[in-house]
Amino acid sequence: MKKFLTVSVLLTLVLLLAGCYEVDLRVHVFETGEGLLTHAVKLPTMAYNMRLSSMQTDTAALTKELQDSTAADIASIDGLTLAGVAVVAEANKTVIERQLLFADGKALSAYLALLGLDAKLQHKKTLFCQRTKGFDFTLHAASVDQQKIVRIGRYYEDNPSGMGEQKQMIQASSLTVAVNLPGALETIAPDTRRDEGTYVWNVTGEQYQQPLDVHLAVKTAKTAPLAMLDQPPTKAYAMVTDGDGGQENFALFTRRLGGRFIPVLHARLDNKGRVDLSLLWLTDEIGAQYGPYYRRVDEMMLPEIAANYFTWMEIVALDGRNRLAAGYRSRQPFAAEQLNGMFAIAKDGSSATFFTPKVDTTQTDSERPTMVVKVTFADGREAQHVVHAKELQANTPILLRP
Repeated sequence: MKKFLTVSVLLTLVLLLAGCYEVDLRVHVFETGEGLLTHAVKLPTMAYNMRLSSMQTDTAALTKELQDSTAADIASIDGLTLAGVAVVAEANKTVIERQLLFADGKALSAYLALLGLDAKLQHKKTLFCQRTKGFDFTLHAASVDQQKIVRIGRYYEDNPSGMGEQKQMIQASSLTVAVNLPGALETIAPDTRRDEGTYVWNVTGEQYQQPLDVHLAVKTAKTAPLAMLDQPPTKAYAMVTDGDGGQENFALFTRRLGGRFIPVLHARLDNKGRVDLSLLWLTDEIGAQYGPYYRRVDEMMLPEIAANYFTWMEIVALDGRNRLAAGYRSRQPFAAEQLNGMFAIAKDGSSATFFTPKVDTTQTDSERPTMVVKVTFADGREAQHVVHAKELQANTPILLRP
């Protein structure tokens, strides 16, 4: 009898948890007005597994369906790009995550409207030179519709047993909205906690029937750049190619070559012979946890980064799939000659040669990818090369043509 009661209690608990969803919406805006939206849904792993079992399906099928449905959402909205869909086990929770890059506030608003949220992101610019002055973000909902904000289609389970426990399930749910805008705080309502530059609001299921209103505005100060020749990676790269300590300096600067992080250099050429440079990192799930820490260390140790670069993310193709890379992008373009020793740009802009640093990789698999070099030419065409360990060892120049 006691065993039967225990099983009954556990079953009731699982049924209650089956409709409990923690939704996490994270908006990260770059200085260009573009940004990354992360839409994550957490639910108890026990309930997740029972749901899949009852539907006679598995995580791979769920992931594929979410990829297809998210791709359909993106196809209907201009300015959205799918950065990734993943289902990840996390302690006793399962996380269903979608990441989308948005080109502007209009694209962000259109996706959040699918979740029943009325959002606006205003990119404020100066009248003549169109320099960014700041950003204004608002979010409103008369009430929160759990099924809409979860948005996992047929995998959503509202009231699994029909026994009237929906109210308890909603109360155990939550919605978190986290917004990171580049600039100094001007307006915030309601006041909330700040976490490493991100403002976070949390709404519990008990508050879902109440209006939700969020307002955040920032002002972007005009940056006084340091001398362009002092900017990384130019300075760091010069240390690599000159002197006996080059390899040691390179190992220090690119400590992420150890497998968890792969450096990415993306040079965007314009028709005036200038280069917009991005320094990014590709990482796996474990390395991603340390990314914010490394960037913070970089900004403290290398003031050139804070003065001359802004936080940036983009999609990079590697190993047959698109992956999200995070790092920095230059606020002002380089003159091509400032990248001598790293890149040589053809006078007509039709090609670029990347000079690999000579690094001792004898203890590394010669076929292991060690970095990615990408060039976007002035006409919009692209070229990319994955640099392997053997190419670093041989100090091989790499020619990139569209």
